[in-house]
Amino acid sequence: MPELYNVQTVSGCITVKSNIERLECRATSRTGEKDSKEELNLTIKTLRKSVDNLTDENQKLKVTAIAMNTSANTNSLKGTNKVLETQNSTLQVDIQHLAKSERLAQKISDNATASILNGVEARATLLKKCDSEAQLLEAQTNIERLQEECSKMLSKHQTEVQDKQEGSSSLLDLKDAELKIPRNSPGPGPALAAGQPLPVRTSDTLIGLALE
Repeated sequence: MPELYNVQTVSGCITVKSNIERLECRATSRTGEKDSKEELNLTIKTLRKSVDNLTDENQKLKVTAIAMNTSANTNSLKGTNKVLETQNSTLQVDIQHLAKSERLAQKISDNATASILNGVEARATLLKKCDSEAQLLEAQTNIERLQEECSKMLSKHQTEVQDKQEGSSSLLDLKDAELKIPRNSPGPGPALAAGQPLPVRTSDTLIGLALE
């Protein structure tokens, strides 16, 4: 709209200037007519004043157009500013979401690390427990083996003691039997004279009995 006023004002100014020039030419050609010349001069002054008014109006229209353009630019800048503010708000929300996601990822990573460490510790504890159980089982096996060996040795010792006791009893019995044999009893050999000692036989001694 201001551009249209501006064009119309300029066109009017050109028309008025053309009329002034034409009237000035007519006034110059009519130097003998005083009244007409004064009238023409008055008309010229009026037209010049109209030109000045039109020029002022044109200037005002230019100022108005500049102001309107400035206002339009301001409104455009305000709209752009609102768009930028909206984008900034969206970016802030995205940044918050990213920070939240980063914290969640860090928490998941920490939990995974803790789980791995707990698993390693549990595995180490289990291995220690298995080693302890294996050592305990080995110790129990060794104890059982030692008990079995001790039992065998004790049984062998008891058997040896029993055999010795039985051997001692037999020897004692034989000694007692030897002591009970009468020296003057007739034997299978030739008769001995009265008061003659009996011949000593090998079978009458403990060694002989043992050999027999």
